[in-house]
Amino acid sequence: ITTFQTNEAVAALVSGSLDVLMCPTDGCVTAVSKGAQIRQVNDFLTEAPYDLIAKPEIGSVANLRGRKIGVSSLSTGSGTLAKIMLRARGLSPDDYELVQAGGNPQRFAALQAGGVDASLLSDPVNFAALQEGYLSLLNFTEVVPQYSFTSNWVQNSWLETPANRDYLVAFQVGQIKAKQWAHDPANKAALIDMLVAHTNTTPAIAERVYNFYAVQNPNIVGVDNLIDEPT
Repeated sequence: ITTFQTNEAVAALVSGSLDVLMCPTDGCVTAVSKGAQIRQVNDFLTEAPYDLIAKPEIGSVANLRGRKIGVSSLSTGSGTLAKIMLRARGLSPDDYELVQAGGNPQRFAALQAGGVDASLLSDPVNFAALQEGYLSLLNFTEVVPQYSFTSNWVQNSWLETPANRDYLVAFQVGQIKAKQWAHDPANKAALIDMLVAHTNTTPAIAERVYNFYAVQNPNIVGVDNLIDEPT
């Protein structure tokens, strides 16, 4: 597993440096619109689990006029989501300033330090922020209930090799089995332990993440949407 910023990740796939890329769908769609020979092979998250988190005194989305909002990228990913959310509540891009503030933890740190007035945050950081008394002004799903947020992509030419097609099938099956395992109540404790270990969060926050994905929104991970009978 190799981690990149979105723009670097798409460039790595287009150049052939990666076999399979999971990234924000809008970044790859933009690349296709510019001629990139890549294709989407499944959805991963079919909703965008993001909250627009602000200091309590902000109070509402309307009060973000003239304020700074932390996002990961100004043109893709959470930057795109922020523009959609704010437009739905009557704010145009000229009414606020998007600030590229890094990944999820860094965006929360910028909010805590006062560098921005609000940040677009996903789990587990959004739950940690709420626990600390910050306010969720808006959840993206309230604006767009179904949205291809992250997905898996490959090069068109990569699929011409039979061994690569076999690998892709095995990769998809692995993702489906992982989802089934995660949704089995018998594995709840093990999954929470895994979340704590890999996201550097507390058991209480990890349990909120578990409830969000496995209980409240069991279909948000859409890796099995394109396969009739996963095995």
